Amino acid sequence: MTHGVAGAMINAALILGELAPWVEVYDPSRKTPSAIGNFLKENVTAVKNFAEYLAPGELSDTSELKSGEGAIIRQGLSKIAGYRDENGVLHASSAACTHIGCHLHWNSFETCWDCPCHGSQFAADGTALNAPAVKSLEKADLKS
Repeated sequence: MTHGVAGAMINAALILGELAPWVEVYDPSRKTPSAIGNFLKENVTAVKNFAEYLAPGELSDTSELKSGEGAIIRQGLSKIAGYRDENGVLHASSAACTHIGCHLHWNSFETCWDCPCHGSQFAADGTALNAPAVKSLEKADLKS
């Protein structure tokens, strides 16, 4: 509550063109030594996740998928999230989360696709299960 009151007082003063006490403390462009470490630590995960798009797939082709197994497969410049169900039917979707595009990982325990960035989950067929992603994965166009 204290920070909300201070922020309101600063905003009111700035709108009126007056000097605001504590403006330096709440300035969004401030840089503190401890904040630099936190900034780097929190953003390494996102950079690492997007770098996965440059790596090869876990399998080279969908024909390598066994029943009940899911894996990421590179197809040209894109990556496919492939799953072969117990009946041998292949389900192939984009490997990019529909929330902000992070690279998905197969969760063999829950039989679903997980997004390591914000925790979204998708069913094996690409249907969105848990937010923040609410859109299902795009179906992949498999090339022979």
